[in-house]
Amino acid sequence: MNLRLPIKGEIVDLVPFTRELWHQFWKDFKRDREESREPYRYDPVFTDRMFDIRMSQKERKHFAICRGEKVVGEIHLEGIDHNWKKACFGIEMINGHARNKGYGTEAIGLLIGFAFDKLDLNLLATTALASDEKYCHILEKKGFFCLEERDGCRYYLLGKDQ
Repeated sequence: MNLRLPIKGEIVDLVPFTRELWHQFWKDFKRDREESREPYRYDPVFTDRMFDIRMSQKERKHFAICRGEKVVGEIHLEGIDHNWKKACFGIEMINGHARNKGYGTEAIGLLIGFAFDKLDLNLLATTALASDEKYCHILEKKGFFCLEERDGCRYYLLGKDQ
């Protein structure tokens, strides 16, 4: 199967993570303000371990969202099930400097094309905080529909033929 990687967009590219890109992302990563978890602290040993684990999982595909040589985010498919032709996806922008520039919106579109056209999946799912109206709007603009809202989260689905 010719997957033609990296996946080229107009303003960003999706590049399969290398160890170097993985470290570049996590070294500069800053959590969103509204997340209530502990502040993130970069740990090179832990980052190496997570890279090894994530890249060995066949049901996952991780991409660096790159603008030129700079990593501006991370997007991934997880729970890829070729029998049921479905997967979930998640996205993280590296920090506030990479937000509100269209990078994530384009990356989602590129990932949708990759999942449906190259992996021959038929269904994508994702979750969003209900309070993150901008992200929910982006998902809906890309064709996702909100299946359910519960406990402050919205659960979205997108079918290949929607």
